Amino acid sequence: MTPDDYPDLLPLGRFAREVLRRDESWASHLRRAGRLAMTADGLVRVQASLERIAETQTARGATAAALHAQIREEKARAPARDATGERTAEIRREKAEVDLRLRRAQMDREEMERDRLAGKLIDREEVGFAMRHRRSDQDGARTARRACGARDRPGDRR
Repeated sequence: MTPDDYPDLLPLGRFAREVLRRDESWASHLRRAGRLAMTADGLVRVQASLERIAETQTARGATAAALHAQIREEKARAPARDATGERTAEIRREKAEVDLRLRRAQMDREEMERDRLAGKLIDREEVGFAMRHRRSDQDGARTARRACGARDRPGDRR
């Protein structure tokens, strides 16, 4: 159908389905954004709404269209492979992942060192002693808590 074939007024849902060929939620979004011409009783003025959508779409859509065109051009200009045949983008991504893992590992080591100096970590020997000398899982947990100076829980057996 051409825009001239539509009735002058349509309910919002029918306007969305038949004219815009979109969901009603999209038409509601356009209405809230002030991009639809509505009557006082909630009907959509079809011709005026289509004109208003076209006017506002030019300003809004031009930026997005230009951005997408720029991205396509950069992809076309970029060499797909480097001299060794490896994909350069893949190599960059893998290098960034390795760098990120190294930074995270360094931060973990620094955090553990701070906690060790602050007395928040249990020494490996104390944990090993508690695990070797446990009578049951509950007693082992209690022994480990005692080894690090924590108090017994109210439900622990003596």
